[in-house]
Amino acid sequence: MDRSTLVVISDLSGFDEGDEVLRAWVNGAQHLDDRFVNVIFENCLFTACVFQMTSFVSCEFLDCIFEGCDLSGVRLDSSRLGGCRFVECKLTGVDWTRPDWRALTMYGPLQFEQCRLAESFAAGVPWAKVHFTDSNLTLVDFGGADLSGARFDGTDLHGARFDRATLDGADLSGARNYLIDVRATSVADAAFSLPHAVGLLEALPIRLIEPPP
Repeated sequence: MDRSTLVVISDLSGFDEGDEVLRAWVNGAQHLDDRFVNVIFENCLFTACVFQMTSFVSCEFLDCIFEGCDLSGVRLDSSRLGGCRFVECKLTGVDWTRPDWRALTMYGPLQFEQCRLAESFAAGVPWAKVHFTDSNLTLVDFGGADLSGARFDGTDLHGARFDRATLDGADLSGARNYLIDVRATSVADAAFSLPHAVGLLEALPIRLIEPPP
């Protein structure tokens, strides 16, 4: 994204229902517990923005990039996200079941790089081919989610739940601290690496014995 071609905006307060924000650079916007309804953001760059507990209702984020933003507890009721990339963002406590995920089929999966998504709720979300890189996913609930073909590169999955999730073809070879019950999770053709793959055995009714020195 060529930043020199983007219109710079530092406040979203002037945008009302039905407005379209196209190819804008939203830099340093501060909106705590604010509310936006039916606003379309397409090919926008968000840098150093704060959207803590802000509600985006029936909004659209299409091919947008978020860099160094705080979206803790952001609410995305009936909003659409597609082809978006999050870099060094804080996304803790987000309920990812609230958005309308149909945009993913046209614009592509989400990407998270060096992000913190701890204690988020993503049960049942259709996140096939989502890509996490060097991110903190501790205590995220992925129960029933479609994570087929997903990548978890350098991710911390301590306490994350995957009950009834689909991880077919997913790459967890770079993930760590996970505990996945393969009896309740589909992992066909998924990739894991040692020693972290021991987390696939801990849920089984077996004993793991350390070899003698």
